[in-house]
Amino acid sequence: LEDFLQPLIRRHARQLQVPIIVDMDEIPRSTSNGSGQKVVYCGTLSEWKDGVLTLVRAFAQVAAELPEARLYMVGGTVVKGNKEQLLETIREAGLQDRVILTGFVSRGELLEHLSTAHVLALAKPSGLQAENCFPSKIAEYLATGNPVVTTKVGEIPRYLTDGRTAFLAETDNPDSFAEKLTEALTKRDIALRIGEAGREIARCHFDYRIQARRILEFVRELKNNA
Repeated sequence: LEDFLQPLIRRHARQLQVPIIVDMDEIPRSTSNGSGQKVVYCGTLSEWKDGVLTLVRAFAQVAAELPEARLYMVGGTVVKGNKEQLLETIREAGLQDRVILTGFVSRGELLEHLSTAHVLALAKPSGLQAENCFPSKIAEYLATGNPVVTTKVGEIPRYLTDGRTAFLAETDNPDSFAEKLTEALTKRDIALRIGEAGREIARCHFDYRIQARRILEFVRELKNNA
């Protein structure tokens, strides 16, 4: 967005980039420090927007190795045909008993799914929308302290580092995503450390109070230099 607007504003105009924000006090801390295998995705059930078919295909590889693993997909569809395509992909993979589609849920139920997950997943695909955003759900994922598995697309690598603050897979690559999911589910000591480091990223960069202070300071500087 900054690059797009640059030619349209005054040469010396000051800019402030404000990322997605999250209320750290609203998002419950992780309650899943054990060795369970609950993978959770929340959002629109769309391949174009969030790579849900890629996620299911990756999870199929994980499920073959980890019989206790379950994938919870929290949310619904807004485009006709998306759900049928998703259900067909689940059937083709033989995952009818391993993938749970919750449909739309209340905010409280959503937060419970986030906090009780062992891994929070988003297989964000390549494309114009993905390459020019940082998903709001990632900020909420991180705020729980649970390990996050996502892709190296758009603004995500600007804030997150693979193996340190998240597990970052190659975009549009079910094999790569499956590898990262398996790592997060089986190397629990490492995954829990990465989850806590990811939460610190959310606290430092996405907490609304941090960004509110930045905006106020920016406005005061503009006023003082006017």
